Amino acid sequence: MKGTSLFLIVLFFMFGFRAFSQKKTETKSTICQIATIQRDSVLVKLKEYPTQVKMLEAYQKQLQSEYDFKKLELDTKVAEFQEKEKTFSDPQKQEKVQVLQKLDEDLKKYSQEAEQELMKKEQELLQPMNEKINKAIEAVAAKQGYQQIMDRKSVYFSLALCDATKLVIDEANK
Repeated sequence: MKGTSLFLIVLFFMFGFRAFSQKKTETKSTICQIATIQRDSVLVKLKEYPTQVKMLEAYQKQLQSEYDFKKLELDTKVAEFQEKEKTFSDPQKQEKVQVLQKLDEDLKKYSQEAEQELMKKEQELLQPMNEKINKAIEAVAAKQGYQQIMDRKSVYFSLALCDATKLVIDEANK
């Protein structure tokens, strides 16, 4: 009986130890099934990013130049009006004020449209880079066996060894 119970105890420890070691091994291999990246870091490290930024800045300068021209035109007409205001009759004043108000409204409208156009241009320039990043994320996930890759902005804690940012940058710049 003693031999049987000793055998059962040894058998229990062997199976228990084996189950514990398997569980520990599984934990190590699954510790990074979910990885994080810093997507903004990936974006700015893409080869084409500096070129796209320069294109966006050039477009912004163009829009700003057009705005400045329209603003100068309005300011000049306002200054002319103020200079000659006393020589105008009331109907002439009303007519000139309406013209100036229309120019001011047009300038505000242009400013809003320019802002929308700039955002549209930014999206247009970012779209191919975002697609490239998404493909790189998928490739890294497949190669590394990740089930999920999330942006660090929405993660409160992650082990440094689970950060796949560099892998995604390298993959995207291939």
